[in-house]
Amino acid sequence: MKRRLFLASMLALGACAGGPQARAMAPGSTLVVLRHAEKDAEGLTGDGMARAQALVAALADTEIDAILTPNIARNGPTVRLLAEARGLVIEQRPHDPLGSVLAEGAGRSVLWVSRKNEIRDIWRGLGIEGDAPLDYGDVSILRTDAAGRLIIERRRFGLPD
Repeated sequence: MKRRLFLASMLALGACAGGPQARAMAPGSTLVVLRHAEKDAEGLTGDGMARAQALVAALADTEIDAILTPNIARNGPTVRLLAEARGLVIEQRPHDPLGSVLAEGAGRSVLWVSRKNEIRDIWRGLGIEGDAPLDYGDVSILRTDAAGRLIIERRRFGLPD
């Protein structure tokens, strides 16, 4: 009996101490996630500029209330044409998409463009199985319905593979 109680206690303690809990998006929210376009030391490459132009058409059917990005030079140019087409301002946020972006995006449609690391953090933090959209031209649209169920739509845009 003591052994069972000890094992049950250890399992409960392990569950409490085992890694961060997955966060959740608020019901009725949309988070569009993409990696910045191709770049070099000077900024976006020709392929990166072409991909940035293609993003406008790729998201034409997607409502976007805000465009958020960490303060990294390559992110702004990736979404600048989209922001201009939508009449939106590109807003800079800390490198903490799970904190600031999820809070600000509650009940809204927000686009987050950043590096691979932040995108991986979103995937892990939301407990999403499968690969995060880390390739140039990958875009994932994460939506929650009124009950908070997560629906993921994956798209490709820009240059042919």
